Amino acid sequence: MPEDGNSRLGVVIVSGLSGAGKTVALRALEDTGFFCIDNLPVTLIESFLSTIKSRVNSQNVGIGVDIREKTFLGEAYRIISSLKERYSIEILFLEAEKEVDDPKVQRDTAASSDDHEQGSGRHRRGHR
Repeated sequence: MPEDGNSRLGVVIVSGLSGAGKTVALRALEDTGFFCIDNLPVTLIESFLSTIKSRVNSQNVGIGVDIREKTFLGEAYRIISSLKERYSIEILFLEAEKEVDDPKVQRDTAASSDDHEQGSGRHRRGHR
């Protein structure tokens, strides 16, 4: 991002349901060179991007937004539409099932919990 030769700042807005992995997604973006911030109110995105665009070493920014924020639904469309004129905007909305029927995923989750409890120092980011 941006891949079309456009020098505009690339912005990925990460939102979604509680427990869907917004923080994990932001960490993955950071691992690929994005400058990320979590839990930024929608009404502050514009001023944040104006301030940050000349100060970051990256062309890409990831922003975590909580949809439970009171102004999210009322202001988000207007603000994001306005931002699209100046920035390369992508929106990532995450959902997750409360229960997973795949026994392999359940086993990996249990093993990860065991590793954490035993203090083995091993960390798992998920099953691939």
